[in-house]
Amino acid sequence: ATFNAATSKDFTHFNITTSPQYFEEALKLHADMLLNANIPTPELDRERAVVQEEINRSLDSPFRQAFDLLMAGLFGPNHPYTRTTLGPKTNIANIPRQGILDYYHRWYQPANFRTVITGDVDTAVVLKQVEDAFKVSGSPRTAGLPAIETVEPRPASLPGAASFTDPNLNTVKYTLGFVTPGFRDKKTDMALDVAALVLGQGASSRLHKRLHEQLQLVDDISALNYTFAHNGLFLITSTLQPDKAEQAKPIILEEVQRLLAEGIDEAELVKAKTQTVKQHAFLTESSAGLASTIGNIVTIGELADFSSYVPLVEALTVTDVNEALRRVVTFDNGYLVEALPESMVKAAGQSLAEVDTQNRQALAQAAQAAAHGGAVDTATSELASRSPEAESGAVKEGTVVDYRLPGGARLLVKPTPSTHTVAVSVFARGGHLLEVKPGASTLTAGLMNKGTLHRDVQQWADELESNGIGLSVGSESDYMLVEGSAVADDFNHLLLLLEDMMAYPAFDTEQFDKVKTNQINILKASREQPTSLMLENLSMNLYPNHPYGLTGKRLEDAIDKVALADVKQFWHRQFSPDRLVISVVGPVEPKQVEAQMAQMMSALPRSEKSPVAGAAKPAKPVANPPAKELVVKDQKPEQAATWIGYGWLAPTIPQPNNETTIRDYASMKVINSLMGSGLSGRLFVELREKQGLAYEIGSFYPTRQTPGYFVMYLGTDPKNEGQVLQ
Repeated sequence: ATFNAATSKDFTHFNITTSPQYFEEALKLHADMLLNANIPTPELDRERAVVQEEINRSLDSPFRQAFDLLMAGLFGPNHPYTRTTLGPKTNIANIPRQGILDYYHRWYQPANFRTVITGDVDTAVVLKQVEDAFKVSGSPRTAGLPAIETVEPRPASLPGAASFTDPNLNTVKYTLGFVTPGFRDKKTDMALDVAALVLGQGASSRLHKRLHEQLQLVDDISALNYTFAHNGLFLITSTLQPDKAEQAKPIILEEVQRLLAEGIDEAELVKAKTQTVKQHAFLTESSAGLASTIGNIVTIGELADFSSYVPLVEALTVTDVNEALRRVVTFDNGYLVEALPESMVKAAGQSLAEVDTQNRQALAQAAQAAAHGGAVDTATSELASRSPEAESGAVKEGTVVDYRLPGGARLLVKPTPSTHTVAVSVFARGGHLLEVKPGASTLTAGLMNKGTLHRDVQQWADELESNGIGLSVGSESDYMLVEGSAVADDFNHLLLLLEDMMAYPAFDTEQFDKVKTNQINILKASREQPTSLMLENLSMNLYPNHPYGLTGKRLEDAIDKVALADVKQFWHRQFSPDRLVISVVGPVEPKQVEAQMAQMMSALPRSEKSPVAGAAKPAKPVANPPAKELVVKDQKPEQAATWIGYGWLAPTIPQPNNETTIRDYASMKVINSLMGSGLSGRLFVELREKQGLAYEIGSFYPTRQTPGYFVMYLGTDPKNEGQVLQ
């Protein structure tokens, strides 16, 4: 078994995790510990020293110091929440053993316990075992619990501020807090959980996006909603470099004020509720996690509060969240704690009292602006006063902006401010056409979809699905294609995953074997469909010795011979920046996208450093038309329809300044439209509408880097085969 104990503001938590076969014994030990503790003097003295060392460690934590200062500032000197859970060192050293025993006998009695059991147990049997284990009839601890007096927060003065220095600090840490109703107002508390997600949790949150991604003023920033039994705490924390401190502070307040003024929108609400519900599911997926979550809730509330948590979150509206924010997050009731490097304060020649005065004034200014419905004045920071549009230069909607990135990649950005989603496509020139080992591109694409060095295959899938982000790799004749999509607020998260996928694929041996087997099985299964078999035979016979003919059975045989080393070599060459064309469309700032993509390029492999550079690069193959017309037939048993494909090699994509190739290519595109485009195409009109010889019919002429092909196809009744061909 594993067992432990922890203290918090509202309760002490004892936990045991064990196998079901040892449950009864563990329960007896658990009850004996809680009801019959001896607390011998020698062990107590040793424990005093242990706790004092823990206190010493906490004093080395700037966040712990900031949190304690914040609680004192918000709740006042006489509120229990102001007390640290570890306690003062002097109390730990001097409290007599009898004082500890008195506390123990007063509060450690069954009426004050919330026992939670989860796992593979029989409820009726367990209930009887618990009743027997915690039976204390005749004990003085059955007289009832002392009354608990509720104390309201009584801060000395708000808005307030405190600061401290630490010689070991190299960064500045801001902690801004507001008192909340806590669990006493469950709906408000849940609404603040959602608001914290929108404001400062994850790469797409407002604070992270503006302060970290766009302006690059903070190393880290987040928002949290702490829930206590009698009150709670809405908290914003940030870590930043000293030279960014004065710029960042007003913008943090501005973003909070913007959230209060504008409120969250429906898209933010949906995403945050989804995240909240999924986080709740993750917390309760294990027996230990479920017991801890239920225990927390039933200790400060009731079991019904656990059961109703998800339905109440899902029922929250935009109005619920915005009203909760405006009631609770008010700057005139805020408290700001600043942790500073000692050297920074000395260099500025400023006292901590002066720092506190400035911070109180900043909060008061923000409160005044909020009262008048205005924005926080950020004129003190030149960077903060400039909008992203001013930084990048405004671009009209629909304009395509063309950039060249480090390493040679081309970036095309089309801003569409009126939309709410972003799409990213990365074309890596090569594909089947430039494979050294046939089939390598197919397996490379499959493996790149199976996790990275930072996220295993399950973590990768979970992160994509839980955030509603689409990201996948495919292999085509002339290129590899990475396609990504997300709501606009998740764009930075999408880019993070895109870089991880392209720059750090795991190429796991076990996954390689799985992907290879799966791809071969997919190819085999595709031949069950007559249309696939028809197109497979057409391609293989139009391109008998060319990569464009690498399909069907031919690709199946090639894949079986590809080694993992072949895949790694292909990836190294294929995803070099000089082979990439990147397209981004959505409500984005082109200049910002350029900066983000330029940073991504530095993580990618370089073709000149490829293990297969130089002589190993294949030349573009040549496709020659068949010497004579070929007729290929493939019979499937009990086939109800005959599928016919008729194809020719056709002009390649036009070369710059070559009028002949441009004219031929354009002419074939027009011919394809005339013959097989929609219900007005000649094939459809003549063979289906006029003669009723086919249900599905059309043509296609895909663009290719070397000679492509033009194909007409249809499905018909076997008895009509001769008439159709004629």
